[in-house]
Amino acid sequence: MRIINKVLTESLFKMCKEELKSKLREKCWSTSFLTWAPFLHIGITGSCLSTKVSDKLSDLIHKQIKSYLPKNDRIEFLFHLWQPESGIAGHDDGHVKCGATIYLNDNWNPDAGGWFVWEDEETKQSGIYKALVPTRNMMVLNDNEEMHYVTPVSPICPDMRFSIQIWCHDMDVTIDNIKKSQEMLNESTKLDAPLPKGEETKT
Repeated sequence: MRIINKVLTESLFKMCKEELKSKLREKCWSTSFLTWAPFLHIGITGSCLSTKVSDKLSDLIHKQIKSYLPKNDRIEFLFHLWQPESGIAGHDDGHVKCGATIYLNDNWNPDAGGWFVWEDEETKQSGIYKALVPTRNMMVLNDNEEMHYVTPVSPICPDMRFSIQIWCHDMDVTIDNIKKSQEMLNESTKLDAPLPKGEETKT
């Protein structure tokens, strides 16, 4: 896991905040309950909302952070709005080339939850996890498929947790994931196949 402080210039950081603010009242947000895999909700009761960052702003961000990113075929930028009780269960971003997060809150109280927690090789030996509080204009880059989590945001948090999520897509990884998804779909179809005519389920 790589941590880069003050990853964006101050002017670009403010542009990100302004675009996020402009989208808050728009009907453009999707919920994690519909778009995330079920295992990512284990132990989580709240929903994280997301929407695309504009192409213009995405290009500006990419220019400033591309030196930190691995080569990729496509990059995606999303605003994440972490509501009270939202979080994410353990995962390693194995579906993409790499994932990164830029934190947008000017201040974040540690008592408000929403901690970023991860495990590395040292964790596997000691059992001691690494953790950080979201810090203004900090980017966390998962370039080694390390398992990580976001702890639930407090239900009485005075503000929501804002961030930009970055996905670096690799064509080979995308193709592998499509194949895996198709295999899972085929297996599910077999299990859900209708009974032969004339047979009934046993109760």
